[in-house]
Amino acid sequence: MTFKLLVCFALLAIQCAVGRDDGLLLLEKFRVRLSDRRLPMFLLGYVYVMVDDTWSEMQRDSKNRLVPHKERFPSGIKGLADYVHSKGLKIGIYGDVGPRTCGGYPGSNGKNDSGDYYDIDAKTFAEWGIDALKFDGCDEDTKRFDDLYPKMGKLLNATGRPMVYICEWPLYQKNANYSAVANTCHVYRNAGDIQQTWQSVQSIINFYGDNNDLFSKYSGPGHFFDPGRPIVYICEWPLYQEDANYSAVVDTCHVFRNYGDITQTWQSILPTINFYGDNNALFSKYSGPGHFFDPDMIVVGDYGMSHEQSRTQMAMWAMFSAPLYMSNDLREISPEDKKVLQNKAIIAVNQDKNGIMAKRVSKANWEQVWTKKVEPQVNGQWSYAVVYMDSDGIGDKHYMSQKVSTLIPEAKPTTEYVVHDLFQDEGK
Repeated sequence: MTFKLLVCFALLAIQCAVGRDDGLLLLEKFRVRLSDRRLPMFLLGYVYVMVDDTWSEMQRDSKNRLVPHKERFPSGIKGLADYVHSKGLKIGIYGDVGPRTCGGYPGSNGKNDSGDYYDIDAKTFAEWGIDALKFDGCDEDTKRFDDLYPKMGKLLNATGRPMVYICEWPLYQKNANYSAVANTCHVYRNAGDIQQTWQSVQSIINFYGDNNDLFSKYSGPGHFFDPGRPIVYICEWPLYQEDANYSAVVDTCHVFRNYGDITQTWQSILPTINFYGDNNALFSKYSGPGHFFDPDMIVVGDYGMSHEQSRTQMAMWAMFSAPLYMSNDLREISPEDKKVLQNKAIIAVNQDKNGIMAKRVSKANWEQVWTKKVEPQVNGQWSYAVVYMDSDGIGDKHYMSQKVSTLIPEAKPTTEYVVHDLFQDEGK
């Protein structure tokens, strides 16, 4: 199985809310809306259509199988999957490791003494033609994550259908075992839900910066295309579990969350960035090809952040080597935000084959500096992506500088570097 970082179009993620049967949720309407001006996004690599929580009926059928919501998906999830596949795209769905999802819908672990449904759900998703499973961690004892997330990963693998396994294991589990997370999940979240505001984006960037030493330990080659687990498993295991065993999470999940939900505000983004910065050494250890941290969705294109804040979130998610799940309405997106999301140079930084998590090399007051090793390598020396981030909300101009030796420790005095602003020199 060839697996790259997830670059997703999560149209339904913000629409599948109770009482929001506004037409976008109907399969027939979705088919029409998917076929026109949004397709250029997919040509840039946004290939996964993710269906988030509340997609099912409240009760399972007589065979204990999950049932798609009959009004929102009258042709069923299988019908939606067939249509998405006919467009050359992939489809992902939402599940939960516990008895109930975060929205109160049926989860995979049953209720009380009724047993669990992991095997049934894995087979159901495979039969429907699902390409990715986002597995949340609501309504479950986080101490059980080390067993339950790997269990679902093995059952998904047993179906024989390649799927991306997105874990929210480290999001709930404090001090998650990132080694286990990276060996289990392809993508994993450890930051809270993102909101459509700069404050939300900024918080997540800071979270990644504050945890940079930790996160970078788990970023790098060596865990890509593990033949023992061809399914990409997206876990929310570390999100709920305090002191999560990241070794176990990495052993089980390919993608995992470990921080709260993003909202459409900068107040939500910044704490996430700081969280990743403050734990950078740990998180970097468990982030890399085959097992990625998931700081939650890209909210560029919504209405809670300025253009500069939107560019910052896009840049930092690229630096984190994080999945790029778009959570927006592409019917309403501005030309400026569309340009941010379609920036080929920034996407290339995100999709760099080494999958290295950026390192925060400096933080002082409102200012942060991040660096990330990327291709090409010339004469044995890396190229670098660099982010200078000023999170001062007042709008004053700040002048930031760093020595080359700080940004590039292995730089030689004779080495010459060509510098490009990737938001301006997109083709470079």
